[in-house]
Amino acid sequence: MRVFKDLEYDNQSELQKLDLYLPSINKGPYPLVVFIHGGAWQFGDKAEGAEKDWLNLVNNGYALASINYRLNDEVKHPEGLIDCRKALNFLAKNADKYNIDTERIGVAGTSAGGYYALMLATTNDLPIYKIEGEDNADIKCCVALYSPTDFNEGKKLAYGSLLNRIKYGISIAITEKYFGKALKDMSGKELMEASPVNYISKTLLPILLQQGDNDFIIPSQQADNFLEKAEEIGVDDKVIVEILNGAQHVDPMFSTIDNQNRIRRFFDQNLKK
Repeated sequence: MRVFKDLEYDNQSELQKLDLYLPSINKGPYPLVVFIHGGAWQFGDKAEGAEKDWLNLVNNGYALASINYRLNDEVKHPEGLIDCRKALNFLAKNADKYNIDTERIGVAGTSAGGYYALMLATTNDLPIYKIEGEDNADIKCCVALYSPTDFNEGKKLAYGSLLNRIKYGISIAITEKYFGKALKDMSGKELMEASPVNYISKTLLPILLQQGDNDFIIPSQQADNFLEKAEEIGVDDKVIVEILNGAQHVDPMFSTIDNQNRIRRFFDQNLKK
């Protein structure tokens, strides 16, 4: 494959760069998948190794971008999300240069990165989190692995009992650092406006959610809540929820060849029509 490292999509931070992987045979324009790494919004990198699971897509005719974004030591919500949008727009703006098909763009991510992917997908047809003065790239589908979907329900679960506060203590601390304030001090409105579940509508894009039922960072109930909301609105046919039995957060089960192929087939169905 052909690799373009450290392409700068903005100049406010050293982290505003991406790596682009293209098939070795130039038969584009290629459908594009933008991968967003996890790391609790506090750490992680576009080339730390998590992106390797997604390189299977390049061998099957996709362009793959692995992006960095500013972390919590630099910014708070929603600036990291805005960075992801800027990276998308950069790729769309340079589509001719890299032989990318802007009509076939998908987003994907793990954990915190999956949250960003979900936010981009669910707000795709809304002005919120768009960049003024730019042509904002249009997304067609999304894959999110072990990612938060509903901070309000997360708050209720975390503070529902002492046992839950102990069980999900790490999750509480991560979320509070992301927002820069205690969950107990945040209103339901604030939390909902930051939650992908809040933006489910009749125009929802195809979404694949995968979760582990033994995840004590992001409980699998988060994926179930997303599907339930989609059912209420009548767009549950757009949402696939897959719960991996026994899987924990960042579990090797998500990286198996079988699961990589499962994800590739989802993208094939939605980006190769």
